[in-house]
Amino acid sequence: MNTLKGIIHTIAMILIALLIFNMIFYLLGAFVASDWNFTQWWLATSPWGRLVLVIIEIYFIGHIPDFWDAMDF
Repeated sequence: MNTLKGIIHTIAMILIALLIFNMIFYLLGAFVASDWNFTQWWLATSPWGRLVLVIIEIYFIGHIPDFWDAMDF
């Protein structure tokens, strides 16, 4: 049971951090593009933009432990 709790806790930590990062990224992107519709952004319409988006997401995923280490609970 403890193993299952640990797995669920780890998944929750990853999803919460990704949700926070993506919300900040979306708000900054909407401000820069002056458009709230993500499907009209260069990142969503261009193959190079999608590649940039994947690189940014991989960077976010790689820095999730740093995100939680910086939190003081």
